[in-house]
Amino acid sequence: MATRASEPGELGDLVEWLWSEQPTRNLWRREVPGMFELARSLRRQGVAVAVLSNSEGRLAELFEEMGWAADFEVITDSGRVGVEKPDPRIFRLTLERLGHAAAGAVHIGDSWPADVEGAVGAGLRAIWFGRHAMASERTLDPARVGRAADAAGVARVLAGWGAAR
Repeated sequence: MATRASEPGELGDLVEWLWSEQPTRNLWRREVPGMFELARSLRRQGVAVAVLSNSEGRLAELFEEMGWAADFEVITDSGRVGVEKPDPRIFRLTLERLGHAAAGAVHIGDSWPADVEGAVGAGLRAIWFGRHAMASERTLDPARVGRAADAAGVARVLAGWGAAR
């Protein structure tokens, strides 16, 4: 690869090709059923909605490309800000960008250490999302951590906490 990318401009072309083919980008292209509708519904209710991801710095551009950026007030990409979940600083940075305090804020994610422990450590509540969350026998503090398999489950947890109607 280094030989092929030795001409001026070729390295950039190679990076762009790798980006277009790499799995993380393609995972982001697959919408989780119902989640964007939930985000839109929350925004209509006056709830601030953000994306916070351990990504490689191109998430905002991808959301623009896919037509999703308008659904979120803030997109925080660890590759752009230089700090990753579970570090509380990335949660605080996202909250600052939203103009909100941690009290009353909820983070939704599929990783126990990065999303749940990170969010709770930063003072937010968390919803552990996905099949691993549902299969786990881990005991949760229901006042701080919810569990959901799908967007409807997320909506139920939020409603139970009074965070959405």
